[in-house]
Amino acid sequence: TSIATTAMVVEILREDLVRQKKYKIDFHKCKTSELIPKVEYTNPDVVISTAPVKPQMIEGWKQRGIAFFKGTPFLTGIGTEPLMKELLALLDEMGVRK
Repeated sequence: TSIATTAMVVEILREDLVRQKKYKIDFHKCKTSELIPKVEYTNPDVVISTAPVKPQMIEGWKQRGIAFFKGTPFLTGIGTEPLMKELLALLDEMGVRK
């Protein structure tokens, strides 16, 4: 959720999920300081953060049906495959393919 790392993750996901796999997804970027109001305002289905997020926030989102993923694997390349599998399974469950 820092703006530079967010932009990188959005582009990685847009290329893989939207352009290659043809999912219909809208992305919203924000800074760490904007995360809480952004989630409240946009009511997303998924939050992917490249910065630490308090466990109580994640639990609150989970109770509202908002999935949370740590986005650092997309930046480091370590652990990307299992994260992507989990994300793809969720998106398929949500039925967001074009």
